[in-house]
Amino acid sequence: MLSFEEQEKVKKALGEVAGLMENDQPINKNYSNDDLRVLYTLAYTLYQGGDYEQAKRIFQQLASCKPLTKKYWLGLGACWQMEKSYTDALKAWGMAALIDGADPTPHYHAAECYLALEDYSEGLKAVRATKSRLTAEHRELREKVETLESSWKKEEEQGA
Repeated sequence: MLSFEEQEKVKKALGEVAGLMENDQPINKNYSNDDLRVLYTLAYTLYQGGDYEQAKRIFQQLASCKPLTKKYWLGLGACWQMEKSYTDALKAWGMAALIDGADPTPHYHAAECYLALEDYSEGLKAVRATKSRLTAEHRELREKVETLESSWKKEEEQGA
């Protein structure tokens, strides 16, 4: 739960961002790290609540302010993927992968997008990239990759 001070910051930042977004203007690139943290929390909360459009708009603005912050690209990719904008999502997953080359997560989500786009060749590359980055701490992701890979093979066999 946010403190009263944090709630006030959220209200202020949300009001400012909403006004700028209505006019398609970028948010203030001079926000403090606290302000950016509050905006990220807001975008994440909107995403969790299923408001992908509003969350996406905030994640886009955050990524434009701090383009080397992986979590902004992950949030943006997740929003686009939930909206079934797979080509856009692939761009965000690519940025996240460039920022942190060791993280298997963006590659996994890229594989999901390629499966949805029925691009099996690129999807298999993304699956391989995911698997090559898995470590012992990625047990849950390893299971998801195996499930995705088996459904991928079924789709490929049915399409052949």
